[in-house]
Amino acid sequence: LPHPAASSRQTAGHLCLVAVKNGATAVTLAARRPIVRKPFDVDLQVVGDRRGEALSSFWAAPPCDRPRLIGRLRGGGSMA
Repeated sequence: LPHPAASSRQTAGHLCLVAVKNGATAVTLAARRPIVRKPFDVDLQVVGDRRGEALSSFWAAPPCDRPRLIGRLRGGGSMA
């Protein structure tokens, strides 16, 4: 297996798949909260018909508030 630090963009889900691909017969995925399956990493309001409203409010917010807004839109990680 490649060292996890070799690619800092790998998620726990990716690393589990790499382990299985490389011959692991058992892999345990530990999560701090229930695993959420969703098709996008962001809420549909950002990619849907009303995305203009969401993006306008994002850009109107002070830069120091934008990371919090992004966190709220993402709602944590997901698995597709």
